Parts: sequence; C-alpha cells; structure tokens
Amino acid sequence: MMKGNIVPLVLLGAVGATATYIGTPSYWQPSTAVFDQIPASSLALINPENGIYAGEQTTNLSSQLSSFLPIVPSLQARSVIVQGYVPTGYFNHSADCNIAGVCQTLTRIEAQIQAYYQQFPTLDGIFFDEVSPSVYNCSDFAPEYARLRTLAQSYGGAHALLTYNTASADLCAVAAANRNEMVVLFEDLASNYPPAGRSDLVAATNAARAAGVKSWHIVNTAPDLAVLLPSVAAYAPDYFYATNIGANWQAGDNTYGEPPTYWASEIAAFPPNDTTTTTTATATSSTTHASPSSTPTGTYSAARRRRAEEWGIVLVGMAVVWLVMT
Repeated sequence: MMKGNIVPLVLLGAVGATATYIGTPSYWQPSTAVFDQIPASSLALINPENGIYAGEQTTNLSSQLSSFLPIVPSLQARSVIVQGYVPTGYFNHSADCNIAGVCQTLTRIEAQIQAYYQQFPTLDGIFFDEVSPSVYNCSDFAPEYARLRTLAQSYGGAHALLTYNTASADLCAVAAANRNEMVVLFEDLASNYPPAGRSDLVAATNAARAAGVKSWHIVNTAPDLAVLLPSVAAYAPDYFYATNIGANWQAGDNTYGEPPTYWASEIAAFPPNDTTTTTTATATSSTTHASPSSTPTGTYSAARRRRAEEWGIVLVGMAVVWLVMT
C-alpha cells in the first residue's frame, strides 16, 4: 500500500478532457456538519429516504425532510451543485407497481420530482437512479430518458440539471442523454476500475465528452484511494467519487451512508472547481441554470472546458497521481 501524502491530480489522461471534480452520492443523515464537509464547487445529492417520500407511497413525505431543508441552501452558498435522488425502477413502470429496486410508476416518479421542487425551490436538478433496463434493449434508452426529462423539466424548468445513473459504460445511455446532462458510467467495485483494460469505459467516457454529456464514475469497496488515481487520470471523468465502504447491503454495508475513511485525502486529490458559477440565493430553479440544449455556460462546465483549452492537449493515458513521502 502506498504511504505518504496524496497530491492533487493535475494532469489529465485523455485528449480534450477537462479536470475531474468530486461528485458525492451523499445519502447521508441530515446534518449540516456532515454536509459541510462536501468541498465547494463540487456535486452532491440529497436522499431523505430512497427519495423524498416515506416508503413506497406518495402521500407522506420523509420524516427527516425538515432536517434537510437548511442543507440545500448551505451547499449552494458554496457553489455546490445539488440534485434530488429519485429511483425509477429500471424502466419498469407497470401499473400500480412501486417496489424498491424493481419498478416505479411514472406517477410516483413525477410526484417525487414535484415534491422535491416544492420543498427545495432552488434545487439544481434531479438524480435519476435505476436508469438501465432490467431486460436490455438499446432502443429503450432514448424514450425512457425523454420521459424522465419531460417530467423533471415540468417542475424544474428547461434548465434543470439531470443525471442518469446507468451504472455501466453504456454507449446507448450516452446517446440518449442531452448535452450538459450527466450519465453515471461506472458504479462498481474498485477491482473493476483498472487504469488500463477497460476499453468500454474509455469509449463511453470519451463519447460522452465529445457529445457534451458529463460523466461520473463512482467506485466502492476501495481500501486505498491512491491506487485508484491512475485510473481516474486515464479515464478522465468529469466527476468522481470513491469510498472504502463495501456494496453488500445484505451484509449491512451502507455504501454511501457516510464519507469514506480517506475523505480528507479525496478532497485534497481533486482541485476545487473555483470558476464554477451557480446562482442560488432566492432565484427559482427555472432561472438559475444553463440550458442543457445550449452551450454550457454554468454549473456543469463551460469553465472547466475553457480551463482545459488553456492547458492544451495532454498526453493520452498519462497518470501523474501520487507522491510518496515519509
């Protein structure tokens, strides 16, 4: 295991890539003290109870909701992009079927989105989980993402920032996303995130970049952050997160329920996006964000693109990652 101090990841691993920033799947208990650890100008999620409702109904909001209310403006005051978590049921919207991890009706998905924007009017957007089909068909992605996009924009406006968690390196998912939307292209074990050998992940991340779609890689069961940094440099996603916590929920793992043990080192390893501009204050969600159909001018990334252009094209596959000091 490498020992010593991790230094910031300052060179990128793919031609034309922008810098990588922290995106936190923060399914944390509602404590401003904990959420204040999320670095400025990064990305975070709020997830009161596998969504904003208690259980699988659409009548009673989560009992923890009131504790989350001060967290969103606190994060946004530090230019953190905040999205609300919505499960979508793996493209299964069968009538009256709202079973966690199996199916979600479009009615319940819409109710969740509506409730998020009612409770958090300045919310930056929605994080759609479970957006890969249980029975795979590439042609299903575009209409599914279009349905979810329409629902989100009905309440968050045309400028709502949307993330689709397909959790795999899927070119069909990338093609279904609009410019300036984001797709989670990796959510898996650290052992499946090597610095080389994942041509599918390289292809999907590069395809997203070329289309103006943002990419997010999420790695769990990672005991050593430093070992992952060459992979981050090689794939160069827009957002990244790693945790030492496992993904075996049957065994009691709460993968994203708290920060990783090396959280301070993870924050130090990735530079803050200090040129990001996010309007918060009292503006409504429909007037605070760059339109996904236009050239990005705010949150998800024109500033990073300009910075990357200033730095110039970098070496393919180059990984300058950690410094060993005792």
